[in-house]
Amino acid sequence: MTVLIGLAINGISKIGIIHHPFSQENPELGRTTIGTLEHGCLTLEYDDKSSREDLLKRIPSTIKPFSIDEIPPEDHKLRVATTISHFS
Repeated sequence: MTVLIGLAINGISKIGIIHHPFSQENPELGRTTIGTLEHGCLTLEYDDKSSREDLLKRIPSTIKPFSIDEIPPEDHKLRVATTISHFS
């Protein structure tokens, strides 16, 4: 199971969130990935055994820093994810 959330304002993408509540390797571990143009791509680890206080103390880690002013190289490969189960 995966939860995908995206926010667009006036047709412009602002933020995307992907939540994996568990991994195939360990059902008690999950991850939330958040991406914005302003802040880059961040991840938060999730442990099913963590207390609420521990979950609130988590600090997101940067997956790959990037600059919106940087022009990608010609051979840059773009990955796009979508769902067909929600037509809207």
